[in-house]
Amino acid sequence: MNRKASTGNPLLVGLLLLLIGVPCAFAQAAADDKKAPDMSPEAKILPGPPAEGSFKPDPVYPEPYDAQAQLDIYDKKHMNPNPTGVPPVELGVRLYDRGAYTPRPTWLGAKNPTAHVFPPVVAIPPN
Repeated sequence: MNRKASTGNPLLVGLLLLLIGVPCAFAQAAADDKKAPDMSPEAKILPGPPAEGSFKPDPVYPEPYDAQAQLDIYDKKHMNPNPTGVPPVELGVRLYDRGAYTPRPTWLGAKNPTAHVFPPVVAIPPN
């Protein structure tokens, strides 16, 4: 296949550079012509460096920095067991899911929705 290698047209490249450079030149000229910003009358420019004690001292750490301990924070992670209880009992109940749960059936009335889970075990006191 005898295809000619395509190169950029020097005229088009020059026009592109001109179009990019002209707005930048005007923006720089406008930035150079700006006056100093207005300040409130309460603001004053200090004559020299800040006074001694204007800033808190740098923190002092008792132990030297241990890079390996910082890496171990993330490298020593492991998979935690599933936080659900007994899977057959919770069958059909989604723990982590996207979006809202499906509406519960209202077989016993609109204000008494039912859920498809086992009821809690309640100890009945003897008589």
